[in-house]
Amino acid sequence: PYAQIVAGKLVRLDFEPLGALLTVVLEAPPADTNGTHTTLLFLAQDFHYPGGYQVKVVPAGSAVWGPMGHSYLAIRLLSSREKARERGAGGGGRGEGEHGEGGGERERGEGGGGRR
Repeated sequence: PYAQIVAGKLVRLDFEPLGALLTVVLEAPPADTNGTHTTLLFLAQDFHYPGGYQVKVVPAGSAVWGPMGHSYLAIRLLSSREKARERGAGGGGRGEGEHGEGGGERERGEGGGGRR
């Protein structure tokens, strides 16, 4: 796995192949008024995460995320205003969640947004 497009600054990207654990630490880009700053990660899903993957955003609510095609994960860090709006929305793709194929077992994997 690797970061194909990075919005802001990539502080850390570590991959532990035995557990298929990917840790990504991003620093937010300057204020984004139109929501176009998105980081795109290539996950090699067929090889590393054939049963799916889990995403954990730290701190919770600091980013929205979702699959983009089969082997890509898109992450967008939220501005302070967007974080306040998202707190009331709830739902997947805003903190922790899973993406998998056919409800099978989930492989481990993390993408962290914000600061750790």
